Amino acid sequence: MVRGQYLSNKKLRQVDHYGRISYLVETFGVPQPEITERLEAIWGIGGSLTDRLHTGAKYLWELTHDPKSITGDNLGAIIRNREEWERTKCKKVNSSINQLYEERRKEINEEYPRLNVTDTQLLREDVIPKSELLTVKDVLEILERWPKVVYGENDWLRGTRIPIRIEENISTLLGIYWGAGSVYHKNSMLYGIMLSGSHGDFKFYENVVSPLINQIHCIPAPIVRRQSKGEVKGKNYVFLKTEIKICSEAITTWLVNDLGFPITSGKIYVSLPQGIDDWKDMERYAFFKGIVGTMGSLRKKMEMILSEKDKTFVDNLKEFSENLEFTPRLRSNEQFDSFGSGEVCTTYQLAYSRKEVDKMAEMGFANPKHQRLYQRSILN
Repeated sequence: MVRGQYLSNKKLRQVDHYGRISYLVETFGVPQPEITERLEAIWGIGGSLTDRLHTGAKYLWELTHDPKSITGDNLGAIIRNREEWERTKCKKVNSSINQLYEERRKEINEEYPRLNVTDTQLLREDVIPKSELLTVKDVLEILERWPKVVYGENDWLRGTRIPIRIEENISTLLGIYWGAGSVYHKNSMLYGIMLSGSHGDFKFYENVVSPLINQIHCIPAPIVRRQSKGEVKGKNYVFLKTEIKICSEAITTWLVNDLGFPITSGKIYVSLPQGIDDWKDMERYAFFKGIVGTMGSLRKKMEMILSEKDKTFVDNLKEFSENLEFTPRLRSNEQFDSFGSGEVCTTYQLAYSRKEVDKMAEMGFANPKHQRLYQRSILN
């Protein structure tokens, strides 16, 4: 079974007991005699489904070595014997998990309300080695460092991690969040981050952004290509966009509540994150590198342009650049708002000279597109 892959509830509903065995064999890649023997041993425990939960969960861990595989759906396919399966099919066993852990879960969540720990998480902690799992203890350490982070059910399911310290690679990702991110809500709660770039940024998202998110937060970050309609000079056009949607209350509340990423019309920029003046020089350069990677346009004359309609954002970025010993020129021009009103609006630009682009190259470009264009200019 591939890490992070789950059994299909829809497919399980369509098969009888023997079809279930065949599907488990196909999914887990285990010989049928072996898997049948193990399942019959689990069913032989007898008693209620609750009595079999730990043994079934341990077997799922043995098969996948992935904490996310231990879910009510997957356990339902493992711990029900033939008679129970024919009667209930793949009905979840969440009520049995709840019965086992409800009291302990309530006790923990009453003491630490922002944990929102789930019954399934407590089951995982009982059967998986602590070194292989995001534990309640781990999250308490995160909350001690970042006291305004809120863990949601989805964060427990996927084992979302929030870094304790701000380091160089984390600063780069924060710059990417700041330059390309917007916040979305669910039931009036901070729920997730949407990163959005152009069609030409696909390699940047594939080779840099998605791996960074996976490395730092330990969650997958699939990339989506989406069509977006816009208007330019009265004509309708279809634009291809590159996007990553991060459904995580923990990451969103960390950015907004603890790091002070302000929200303006959904955007998570305008003023700089709180405490950035206390970061080390390399961490502030890395943050700038992430911004340039998402927003920068490298022109043929090796001039780097950062554009934005919000004047306050541009003023703050100009001041931050100057603190890093860059001297960008501020200019403005009128252009059509392709994705907004379709009317003419003022866009503000920061223009960095060829000499300053050379300095960026020494720091290292976050976006491989910029590195490729810069190398080409050297060869020419």
